[in-house]
Amino acid sequence: MEVNHDQKSYQLVTDELALFNEEYYLSVWRISIPTTQDVTTSERFNTLFAFENPDIELSVDVSEEAKGIWYYQLLVPAMLTTPDAAMRRMEKGTKALSEYLTQHNMLTEYEVLQRQEIFHYLKRYNPGVIMEVQ
Repeated sequence: MEVNHDQKSYQLVTDELALFNEEYYLSVWRISIPTTQDVTTSERFNTLFAFENPDIELSVDVSEEAKGIWYYQLLVPAMLTTPDAAMRRMEKGTKALSEYLTQHNMLTEYEVLQRQEIFHYLKRYNPGVIMEVQ
């Protein structure tokens, strides 16, 4: 049997949390970037990239910036992390991120992608991703 190393997998853990390619537990926020806010794009990036938390990693996707939308990818490494531990870490990390963004006047309207939305988001960058059923 031949193994396809290019094929990525996606498995739902909860409605808002997925295990991606057995590498990361992933939650995705769709952020509406206000055009009236006094924060420049570079200031926003600097603030986001300064965020540090032991529970989650933060990645930023600006592919839809022209539409006023950014995506925040909240990641928990999967190595030696059970789904229950990932859920706890994601909850603590999400709370810390919300508090951090509030402190910097950058917490704006957002929507957490769910189930199929996460899958379709991942498929944009990983066309061969497959959904695994638990």
